[in-house]
Amino acid sequence: MKKISAVLIFILYTLTLQAQHLEREDGIYYDKDNNLYTGTYAEHYESGQIKIEMQIKSGLKHGVIKMFFKNGQIKEIRAYYNNLMDGTWQTWNENEIKIGEANYSKGLKNGKWRIWDENGILRYDMNYDNGKKIGIWYIYDESGKLISSKNYNE
Repeated sequence: MKKISAVLIFILYTLTLQAQHLEREDGIYYDKDNNLYTGTYAEHYESGQIKIEMQIKSGLKHGVIKMFFKNGQIKEIRAYYNNLMDGTWQTWNENEIKIGEANYSKGLKNGKWRIWDENGILRYDMNYDNGKKIGIWYIYDESGKLISSKNYNE
């Protein structure tokens, strides 16, 4: 059992090292042999704590990207499809309070967008459709009271 654990640790370590030797040119990721990279890419803080972990397919960001604070808490979750922003993006502050949520579809803002302040109070509530502002946008003050709205359907 100890040999199997040692082999698994070695394999994971080797994969991590391989990911660390990627070259990035104009947003495209290549391995050490200059081939388009497919796999998991990771960066770490000097302490060894994970800083960023992303999925890459044929040299392009494709899938979920996670970013972390130095203490290991999640900072951001992003999603890509063939290097284009796609899906829901979420952001938290160091107090683990969600401060942002945005939606994309193949590189365009699409869907609900919300921004909270550092205390978790909703401040902005917006909508997009294929990059265009739509619906009623709301702005709230620090107590959560609605202070402004604008209708983008008119």
